Amino acid sequence: MYQEVLINETHRNQFSFRKASISDSAFYYEVKKKVLINYIEEIWGWNEAFQKQFHKDNYHVDNTQIIMINEIRAGTIEVKEDAKSIFISGLYLLPPYQNSGIGTRILKDYIDKATENNKRVE
Repeated sequence: MYQEVLINETHRNQFSFRKASISDSAFYYEVKKKVLINYIEEIWGWNEAFQKQFHKDNYHVDNTQIIMINEIRAGTIEVKEDAKSIFISGLYLLPPYQNSGIGTRILKDYIDKATENNKRVE
């Protein structure tokens, strides 16, 4: 479902966002599953049917962007923005992109944007 790649210093500064579409639904589900399955299994147990239905009911392309690195889908982010706040409801990076500074950079960029526009980050 996703490509394994090596992350180097250059990748940290070369990410971009692409608006999600309906066709990204399966990718979003797989990313979220890959990132969260161990935590969910430990707390509640993994129920694939429940998780797929939950995803179907809660996947909103209007709020979702695909994180791209060198034209490869590396993760997803859900952001809702209004006049007073920027709400980041989910930031998920595939394992090869974790612990490389990309997530930190993305959050910092949103914090900077919020500060510039007198908004809070939630």
